[in-house]
Amino acid sequence: MNGSERAKPYDHLNSWLDKIVRVKLRDGSVVEGIFQSYDVHMNVVVKVQKELNISYLFIRGDSLLFIEKAEK
Repeated sequence: MNGSERAKPYDHLNSWLDKIVRVKLRDGSVVEGIFQSYDVHMNVVVKVQKELNISYLFIRGDSLLFIEKAEK
């Protein structure tokens, strides 16, 4: 990327697809799993790997505080 090109927010999200991410929610809970998809409202789908009795979790964008790539 040269000096005139800047990364856009969705570029980061696209690079995290199928990677392990950590999502912090407004209620203080944290979900970790494989980032499957997102939309323009920041609704996200995470494939949960442990502790929950579900395999996929849909998180509404208005419940999300932040999402980050997990270091593993």
